[in-house]
Amino acid sequence: MFLGGGNAQVGALLTRGDEVRALLVDDDDDGFVLTRSRLDRIRHLRFRIERASGDEEGLARLHGAAFDICLVAERDGRGMAFLRAARSREVPVPIVMLAAEPCLEADLEAMALGVADFLDEDHVDDVLLERAVRYALARRRQADRLSRLARQDQLTGLANRTLLQDRLERALAWARRNDRLVAVMILDLNGFKQVNDGLGHAAGDRLLCVMAERLQGRLRETDTVARTGGDEFALVIENLARPEHAALVARKLLDAVAPPVLLGDREVRVTASLGIALYPDDADAPADLQGAADAAMYRAKAEGGNLYRFANPALERSVQRGALLASDLRRGLLAGEFVLHFQPQIALVPGEVGIAALPFWRHAELGLIAPDRFLPLAEASGLTDLLMAWMVDAAIDQLAAWRRFELDQLHLALPLLVRRQLQWSDLTGMVEQRLQPAGVPPRAIEIEVDEARLLADLDGGGAGLKWLRAAGLRLALDAFGSGVTSLRGFQSGAIDTIKLDRVLLQGIPADAPQTATVTAILELARHLGIRCVATGAESQAQVAFLRHHDCSAVQAFMSCPPLPADACARWLEQAAARRDAAPVLPIAAAPRAAPAPTPT
Repeated sequence: MFLGGGNAQVGALLTRGDEVRALLVDDDDDGFVLTRSRLDRIRHLRFRIERASGDEEGLARLHGAAFDICLVAERDGRGMAFLRAARSREVPVPIVMLAAEPCLEADLEAMALGVADFLDEDHVDDVLLERAVRYALARRRQADRLSRLARQDQLTGLANRTLLQDRLERALAWARRNDRLVAVMILDLNGFKQVNDGLGHAAGDRLLCVMAERLQGRLRETDTVARTGGDEFALVIENLARPEHAALVARKLLDAVAPPVLLGDREVRVTASLGIALYPDDADAPADLQGAADAAMYRAKAEGGNLYRFANPALERSVQRGALLASDLRRGLLAGEFVLHFQPQIALVPGEVGIAALPFWRHAELGLIAPDRFLPLAEASGLTDLLMAWMVDAAIDQLAAWRRFELDQLHLALPLLVRRQLQWSDLTGMVEQRLQPAGVPPRAIEIEVDEARLLADLDGGGAGLKWLRAAGLRLALDAFGSGVTSLRGFQSGAIDTIKLDRVLLQGIPADAPQTATVTAILELARHLGIRCVATGAESQAQVAFLRHHDCSAVQAFMSCPPLPADACARWLEQAAARRDAAPVLPIAAAPRAAPAPTPT
């Protein structure tokens, strides 16, 4: 009989009422019935019992399902043969053997093969059988715990050096067979010592745990992140097609480290230095790859940190010319790899329900890629038309689906990806053609235009604005305050929304001149009837200031991260349930329903 497999369950199997999944390996019907009846009479454990009549069936069942323990009948040497086969195949399930004719020689051999207990079938009773089962499960639990201790970093739960070495060797073996690249990265925190010395070891430990979670959250399940000591982490990134892909992952990891961390009542910031070595370009042995990545990391640290460096400087120069290719982007569009995520604009005062749509690329190898990584490539390669057309189709389809929530003032904001006036008019026509069949009103679409593009259009006669207004679409002035700011956009009379860039919010409300500037902008917008959305708010103090000065909404990661479509639908459903035109939420209560994997 077998009870085996379910590792996550084993730690809780020793309490009253727990279900133990058992496999009984016995080709004798009477013996099987007798053992099953004994297990059924055990009062303190509940068993879910399955049977295998032969050795091969039993071994196959163990590998195909999760059992907690195995009970094997020893008759004429068949049970011993099963035990030897289980040992050779490294079956991890604890085995209790029930012998019809026990002898010392068989008992000793069984113990040498790792059997959990060896019982005389004719003299075993319910109490003895329960004790044997409990002992087997407890020993398995202890073995699992020791195995984890040997392979995991005790502070962060990440892999340790031992497990890292094992994962790296496996990754290299697979890469050799499949002609792929493996990246080994060494990441070291900049500023950790100051935190550890200034705030204490407990704060330093908490910071390391936060960083461990962030790094692990940026990787695929097949990749490995380990803590190798102090504030140093090592990573193994498997199955890469090109060196440029390693650069994208490295940038993603550096970006993950950078946001502030709240330690008690103190907000701290650290950055990272990262070195990259590639198999097979830089080395083909684990130790050599780690050494090369470590040297590259120290070069990054010497150059100021918060950057990555490749072990091969020539390769680094090549990679810096572009981590993604236009052919990748075109293929991704044709393959349906692009998705829209949606970031609610959390209302601070009653008004409209705004949702910002953001295009993301679900790359076949690199996972989710953020728009700031691929939009410059799309523009440089002339693919913005295709991307904009896809985005309009996807956004209108989503709006049509969301009309069931009956939020009349709901609108979806789309970034304008095209520059030329002719393309603006083409965009307007495209939107108009799609809106009517979908049953979506024009005012449900807001086009976000940055200041440079808006001013360029005004300088050219304002044709783009005229097309948008004639079609009944909304217009938002995006990233206001990020560059040379002009009031001409306000004077055009075409703007429905201005989005205050995070640069404007830096320092408020403590910085008096900056606070006065933002206050004046909000006051002007209020007098002109223009909706204001603050992007990138980073503190409750900023949110309180914005609410006090009648800023319409906040669009920021702290209030609500970008959500995949299903999570945003749940957010809208909650808003509709409140039966008010716009959900005015405390920032701390903003929904955080399962955001998608963090993009590169």
